[in-house]
Amino acid sequence: MLSKKLEKFYIWGIKALIFAIPILPLYVSTSMMFPFITGKNFAFRILVEIAAVLWLGLTVLSKEYRLRNSIMLLAVLAFTFIVGLADILGVNPYNSLWSSYERMDGYLTILHLCLYFMIIKSVFISRKDWMIFLNIFVIVGALVSSVALYQQFEEAEVFRVSSTIGSPAFLASYLLLVVFIGLILIFNTQKLLLRYIYLLPVALNAIAIYLTATRGVILSVVIGIMLFSLIYIFVKQDTPKKRLFKKVALLVFVGAIILSVAFWTFRDTDLIQQNRVFSRFTTMFSDPSVTFRLIIWEMAWEGIKESPVLGWGQENFMIVYTKYFKPELYGIDIWADRAHNIVLDWLINAGFSGLFFYLSIFGAVFYSLWSALQSKLISKAETITITIALIVYFFQNLFVFDTISTYIIFFALLAYVDSFKNSAEG
Repeated sequence: MLSKKLEKFYIWGIKALIFAIPILPLYVSTSMMFPFITGKNFAFRILVEIAAVLWLGLTVLSKEYRLRNSIMLLAVLAFTFIVGLADILGVNPYNSLWSSYERMDGYLTILHLCLYFMIIKSVFISRKDWMIFLNIFVIVGALVSSVALYQQFEEAEVFRVSSTIGSPAFLASYLLLVVFIGLILIFNTQKLLLRYIYLLPVALNAIAIYLTATRGVILSVVIGIMLFSLIYIFVKQDTPKKRLFKKVALLVFVGAIILSVAFWTFRDTDLIQQNRVFSRFTTMFSDPSVTFRLIIWEMAWEGIKESPVLGWGQENFMIVYTKYFKPELYGIDIWADRAHNIVLDWLINAGFSGLFFYLSIFGAVFYSLWSALQSKLISKAETITITIALIVYFFQNLFVFDTISTYIIFFALLAYVDSFKNSAEG
């Protein structure tokens, strides 16, 4: 009897801690030097560590909540191991482990994310748990977007909103993933009214993304819409309603192409140039920041060629930047502690080995999705949604990098997809 009460205490304690994690994007630690970064990361680590202690006790009491093997788990563990090895053998293991207060990244964050994934995977064994968890992400995302809209209309001089995330690019990346969480919830409810309700935060997040004027993310949204439409066009539809969706998808796809061509054709007109978001896209190939980034990518490649197998270790890009500095960047005030490209960053951090195991996580997701679809554990619409979410997420990361706000959604999605295998076994 006592063990059952203790088991319940552990379960509810873990769930309460994990349910608090999606709220972190709202937290701004004004007493710290980097208020949008440091507090969120410290809070995440503390919540995960306490949850881990409770989870350890829970696994002693109940086999049901012990870690189950899966291709996803193997991919995450392999990635975590190889990054750790690269950090130990890198040029500055101390820096790779602890990172800096400005970034709060490094191996310590990877370890906590891996633990976070394992805890969710083990403890969230019911559909209800997942729906609560995903709903919290959507509610918090709507609140973050509301702050962004308030920022836009209250402070007229703000050119690009950043809300509680602190950076327009990071805000857009975070909200992009929240939009897909909203779509997942839409496909998981049979109630028409609830579907319309979920469309409200999706629309709100889309407006906030637009107000960030982040080219990489907005371009990713356009690509995502076109992919969505393209898949629906070619997927076999066997009911009148689905055939109607197919026609709508065709119209959306053709419309997106026409609008893209029209935008580029009339890019020099006042209508485009006087719009602060649209005008940023017209300079995407000539903007100095884009030119500088291409130069930095060249420097990163030189560093990759020098250490291709395990890279330089996390948080050591500044060493590569200094060693292969290009004269074209002399006198320019830029801060380049990242290559701002997910492929190049992982090649620098952990070489081709690290990149391979990072990409293997995506491979594991797509394999798990396909298996779940074949076993009819997930709908076709939800499979398409998650697939495009990960493709778009990867694409937008070719121009930026992750923060804790995007990491917690990405690893939650990994555990969510893995939960279909658990439900099949259970």
